[in-house]
Amino acid sequence: MTTHYNGGIGKYGEPEPGLVAGYHFDEGTGTTTSDYSGEENHGTIVGATWQESTIALSVTYVYDVAVTRLVATPAMVQIGDTVYINVTVKNLGNATETFTLTTNYGGYAQVETITNLPPGNETMFYYVWDTTGEETCFHTISALASPVSGETYIHNNFRSTGVRIVSLIPQPATVKVEPSSILGIVRGSFEVNVTVNDLDAYWDMVGFNIKLYYNTTLLNATGVSIGDFAEYFNLTYQVKEEINEEESYVWIAYMSDPTKERTSPFGSGTLATITFLVTELGEGNFTLNDVKLAAFGNATKWCIPYSLNIDYMTVDGRIETKFPMFGDINFDGTVDIFDIVAACMAYDARPGDPNWNPYADIAPEFGIIDIYDIVTITFNYGVSDP
Repeated sequence: MTTHYNGGIGKYGEPEPGLVAGYHFDEGTGTTTSDYSGEENHGTIVGATWQESTIALSVTYVYDVAVTRLVATPAMVQIGDTVYINVTVKNLGNATETFTLTTNYGGYAQVETITNLPPGNETMFYYVWDTTGEETCFHTISALASPVSGETYIHNNFRSTGVRIVSLIPQPATVKVEPSSILGIVRGSFEVNVTVNDLDAYWDMVGFNIKLYYNTTLLNATGVSIGDFAEYFNLTYQVKEEINEEESYVWIAYMSDPTKERTSPFGSGTLATITFLVTELGEGNFTLNDVKLAAFGNATKWCIPYSLNIDYMTVDGRIETKFPMFGDINFDGTVDIFDIVAACMAYDARPGDPNWNPYADIAPEFGIIDIYDIVTITFNYGVSDP
């Protein structure tokens, strides 16, 4: 078998969707022809020879250059801070191209000449913008790749993004799990607070969204309540609280009433309190995730009429569980008068009674709280957790 090949002239564009195998037969040597579909179904040539074609082959050229990426960071800066700009251009056609890239930011127009960019190749450019002397509010950054001869699709030649320049950016707030380290007693309950700390009033916080992940092997989440900070600053106009045992998180989301005048939240306080029941021995973590603190969209201050995310840091927590001391009915680490009172309040109670306390049933006959339970607690009176 003899086949003609095109000697490498006219590389092709992207393979069509769903293509299982495709061959250009343009290697010119060897016994393998490459599959251009991306499926790696390369072919083996058997009983054939390569011969340079004397036939004029018709090649369809595609002319297409594009700005494939334009990123400016950070998205909000204080006057005098630096903005870093990254622009990527790519040759999406199948012909080598020469063209220009014009990037506009502030009062600058940066022009680059890209020479002989091969098909499929890309080039990146980096710019540093010192915002000293710039006016506050929203600034548009744009990048334009000049259309090349024969290019018909020019919508991807242009990209734009924006940066807000403001007079002041407050320090980030901190979202914490408190207490950060907890010693939980098996069969006992405890509370974890999710707090906001050092929130600057300049942010004009209007709400928050937080997921707290925990170890469902050790703990059951039994309740969520609104914290004093959220209540005081009226962040409870719309409330979302969800315990998701399957995905091991508690979701808390509150927001303020946008129609009412209010004081901008500031300082530190509790956003929400979560109650957990310890079920097993072990160690685990409380992990803050999907945290969003939303600020008021003040068009004068933040240059936008909609909300934005407040900068924040997070501090996670941990849990270590253990069995309670014998006789420590209320799990406070000491056998004392409070444990005796707790057992007395359940005296003569059996399972199912309103005052039944299973933690006070520590001596035979089990299934009833009686004098033997009280005596056993008294015998351990004064013992503390080391």
